[in-house]
Amino acid sequence: MLRILLVDDEPLELQALRDHVDWKRLGIDQVDTAKNGRIAYEMVLDQEPDIVITDVHMPVMDGIMLARKIRDLNQRIKVVFLSGYDDFSYVQSALQMGAADYLLKPFTAADIENVILKVKEALNRDMLFTHSLETLEQQLLERLCLEGDAQQPVLLEELARTRKLSSGADQYGMMIFFSVSGKSLVDHLLKYVAGIHAAWMDENRLGIILRGYADPYDNGLKIQELLEKLTGFPYSGAYLAERSLKDTQLRSSWQALKEMEDDVYYLPAGSFVKVSIAPDGTISSDFSFYPPPHVFTDLPDSVLEEALSRLEQLFPYENETETEAEIDRLLKRLREMRLSRRSLENAIWRMLLLLERRLSSGSGSPYRPALSLTQLEGCRCVGELKALLLGSFRQVLITYQENAGGKNAYVVRRVKEYVQQHYGEPMTVDAIADEIHFSVNYVRSIFKEGTGQTILEYVTDYRFARACELLKDPTLKVREVANMVGYENISYFGSVFTKRYHLTPNEYRKKFL
Repeated sequence: MLRILLVDDEPLELQALRDHVDWKRLGIDQVDTAKNGRIAYEMVLDQEPDIVITDVHMPVMDGIMLARKIRDLNQRIKVVFLSGYDDFSYVQSALQMGAADYLLKPFTAADIENVILKVKEALNRDMLFTHSLETLEQQLLERLCLEGDAQQPVLLEELARTRKLSSGADQYGMMIFFSVSGKSLVDHLLKYVAGIHAAWMDENRLGIILRGYADPYDNGLKIQELLEKLTGFPYSGAYLAERSLKDTQLRSSWQALKEMEDDVYYLPAGSFVKVSIAPDGTISSDFSFYPPPHVFTDLPDSVLEEALSRLEQLFPYENETETEAEIDRLLKRLREMRLSRRSLENAIWRMLLLLERRLSSGSGSPYRPALSLTQLEGCRCVGELKALLLGSFRQVLITYQENAGGKNAYVVRRVKEYVQQHYGEPMTVDAIADEIHFSVNYVRSIFKEGTGQTILEYVTDYRFARACELLKDPTLKVREVANMVGYENISYFGSVFTKRYHLTPNEYRKKFL
């Protein structure tokens, strides 16, 4: 979309210029007018047109002064003069000053069209040249961050030469996002986020240099939002509080941000951390997870064995709440040890392999790891790693259950566990089936096949076995015992008890007092 500003102090000539040319056909989408140079300059400041066609002689501010002020403001804007033959020498000097072209009065619509086409070609050349310079500058900024100390002097010199041509900024902000993949994301960000000066991929890290005027926090949140829309994941990152970095500070600043990767990994997905660099190079951030004295490069065997032992105790029981709590305790311990991300992944993998091998030993089944190291390395934050671990433990549990007697044995065991935990409450087969995620008919059939009795028979047997134990406690009344094993009707409890044991509850109690 091109914009043109027409400037003339003669209303009729200005109207004719505006209305008698098919600007749309020439690719001009917006046509504005001004009656003198001062008004025109205010409109240039506000709207930044691509082309200005101005009369030479005007009150308040003439065309030559307007052109000079436009040149000082933005050399990309093309100025075309309107003049009579009497002013031609005047216009010639203006052309030497940098005006794009001129039109001698009287002129036709065809004359204007020819000039506009020439000016559009000049705009296209400028755009290509500017784009080439911007691309070159982006590449140099990226190389300054990524290449070693030996290349820095050459890159800095080349950047200085490029900047003389482009009038680019020499003060920057910087940020990083972790566990990002896809070069297309870089192109998208450069296209749609105005404050970005350069962007690149360094393995799975997205590096961004901001123009000095761009607020790093606000722009970072916009970039996070855009990345999440494009990928569906809230990436975590870090940004430098300093927003006036010099060319010579880019490499060290990038290295400082990269050092935040292990720290940010332990934070929730979508975290965005402010980082400060002291004059002595000390790095600090707006969160503090770790004690500073020591960083473990590997998981000590004692910690590994303790974690294995605690997790192994969760089998053969299936309690996802306890499993998740144990994983949380382990990750918290590793975080406090300042274990790096790679060391954490290796430690978790070792622990899971050992746990699987222990649980499968003696089963005669081939050992099949539930999780690969590559899968662990693909986790973008500790929250994803935790979810992956929980899924792996479910798989390990299934393998364990299969080795311990197959699905049928699992169903029988889970039904018994449920009854033993809830015998004092109202209980239905439907509730038990929901708890272990099988259909009611399937649970009934498998339990009968595996135990030789129905679930209701097992519930009754277990309740009265517990009642017999409780009746041995003289402090408990018979009514209390009945309620404790799931019977609210004391008469019904007494009737069933007598039928089973040929003694009333009180008679049974007297045998043990």
